[in-house]
Amino acid sequence: MRTAGRGRGVSRRSFLRRLATWIRGFENVGVVAFRKELELNREFQLLLTKRIGVFLATISIALATRTYWALVLGTLAGSVSGVVLSYLFHPFRPRFDLTARGELLHFSKWIVFNNVINTFATRAADLVIGKSLGPGPLGLFNLAYEISHLPSTELSAPINRAVYPGYAKVASDQSRLTAQFLDVLGLTALLTTPVAFGIASIAPLLVPLLLGAAWREAVPLIEILALSGLLVSLRSNAGYVFLALGRAELLTVIAGVRFAVVVPALVVGTIYFGVKGAAWTIFGVSIVMLPVVDYFMHRVLRIRWAEQGRVLWRPAVSAVVLGIASYVSFTGLLWAVSGFPRSAEARVATALRSFLGRLRG
Repeated sequence: MRTAGRGRGVSRRSFLRRLATWIRGFENVGVVAFRKELELNREFQLLLTKRIGVFLATISIALATRTYWALVLGTLAGSVSGVVLSYLFHPFRPRFDLTARGELLHFSKWIVFNNVINTFATRAADLVIGKSLGPGPLGLFNLAYEISHLPSTELSAPINRAVYPGYAKVASDQSRLTAQFLDVLGLTALLTTPVAFGIASIAPLLVPLLLGAAWREAVPLIEILALSGLLVSLRSNAGYVFLALGRAELLTVIAGVRFAVVVPALVVGTIYFGVKGAAWTIFGVSIVMLPVVDYFMHRVLRIRWAEQGRVLWRPAVSAVVLGIASYVSFTGLLWAVSGFPRSAEARVATALRSFLGRLRG
């Protein structure tokens, strides 16, 4: 009965997610002018207002219901508010016109191919897990994926959209474009790395608190997939460089490589290791895709890995230290709440006191 209930929940959640996507299709296209004209303040105000609305709606629903529906309904609320805000922020009013259909189709054909392939690659997990393990594990996986990929969806995505016009304006100057890309990569790492490590570190406390004890099985999946979400956020901005250079076909090639790798890997990982194997597969594919993207970045901008490493190592080291500190702190807190039972934590605490005693002696 519990598995059947989760299956119905997955079906409803998928419907609402599709509904949210359909609603976003009615947003005012005039807001694109904010990026084209580099009115980044207006773009930022619009995105910030939308994010605040989604955040408040999601937190309110989570506190009221303490279920995963907070994430789904929060997304739906964000889609509705996005449509309304797009018309409030820009005076343009769309109308039906096919005059530029040829030019539009010629420019966007590679984008269409890329989106189709990426959709199949992203949804491959739904098909493989649902077919192999059933709706219950699929619900766990999707919940964990949504939470763990917040750094890429809520932080890096707005940054990517905002900087694309700047890339387009300096596309003819390779040195300036390279410098801008590295600046954005460093900013993205600075913001998303601590969030990803923080999500992974506090997942054992976060999931029971917001979603209830019934979803504890999602904790190890979140811990794995949070690192995947971080890697996705770090490589996503490269696509906007390719677009600025008029090399949209590279996006399709990268998407094709990802699809070719992720589908067979998911089948093997899920069949032999279950839903946790699927999570490790997604993480592994994220690692594999980094050198693929770097290869094409080197081809178009001659960027070496060492140049990227110089802007990434500080956030990475800081986040690891933060993650260790958070893990130790929350483990100690949960041990204290449990009444300091005789456990692994007790043995570690005893060994630590003995070690400190020897240092004082």
